[in-house]
Amino acid sequence: MGENIFVGVLCVVALAAGIWGWWMERGFFTSKKEEKEVPHLPEDE
Repeated sequence: MGENIFVGVLCVVALAAGIWGWWMERGFFTSKKEEKEVPHLPEDE
């Protein structure tokens, strides 16, 4: 039974890390003011 609990905790941690990474990638924690101050690098085309 202990293994099932451990696997469940790992799944929750992995899911939380994925959501947190997506949230940071979307830029919810950066204000619009900060985005204007930071110059964006030109993308290679």
